[in-house]
Amino acid sequence: MTPISYKDFAIETAMEAGRTILQARPELQELYWTRKTNFKSQIDDVADQLIRERIRTYFPEHSIMSEEQADFKTGNKLTWVVDPLDGTIPFIRQTSNHFNVSIALVLGKTPILGVIYAPERDELYVAEEGKGSSCNGEPIHVSLEDNVNKSLVGFDVGKQSKTFSRSSASKYHQRLFSANGVLHLVTYGSSTALACLNSCGKLQGYVDIGGEPWDFAAGVLLNKEAGAKVTDITGKDWQLGDDTLVCANPVLHTKLLDLLLNEEE
Repeated sequence: MTPISYKDFAIETAMEAGRTILQARPELQELYWTRKTNFKSQIDDVADQLIRERIRTYFPEHSIMSEEQADFKTGNKLTWVVDPLDGTIPFIRQTSNHFNVSIALVLGKTPILGVIYAPERDELYVAEEGKGSSCNGEPIHVSLEDNVNKSLVGFDVGKQSKTFSRSSASKYHQRLFSANGVLHLVTYGSSTALACLNSCGKLQGYVDIGGEPWDFAAGVLLNKEAGAKVTDITGKDWQLGDDTLVCANPVLHTKLLDLLLNEEE
């Protein structure tokens, strides 16, 4: 087998999974309701299996964590964290073209490589630790806007589960929309879509409550390497396993945290 770098492997794998997703017809996908308010489709599983098989072929010693199957643990410090189709709802319901394949390589609890591919938009976002972020080969940077009132902010909420209640995020929504809050909040049903839009400055900030590791891992590195400060909602540097996320340039990040943690709003 010809040796391949982690970066090239992740790019090739994400793009192959993306092409597979685009070949599927959303209206013909059988849906599986995994929770009362969440479903997945056949193509989620197909893309996940494709990615897992490639990882186990090229890097059998590495662990795998993905949304669609149980973790594959080898004891290795390197773990591939995968969301084979982030944005199943917009893909199936055809409400937008914001659905992505997300692949991150994590050392311990720190992402060191992140690749997000938006197949219908044909946008490939890549970040390597210490080497910056790019979209389709061009360097990208987060917005330098520091006025919270002028900031368009991505806001997403995780799936209802035994350990997370979606209603618990309502207080943060209210605080961001307070009298001295943000310009507007946007969401697409895809955490990685918001991460990508924030990393290239189209959004000025990004807040996510109740997410899973595969929702965040690649996007965290993408934003850090694009100049964002990336923490959980308490202000602690984000690491794998944290279920909240706040991303923005350092000045705006501080102001967003002040809003989010202000119990008087």
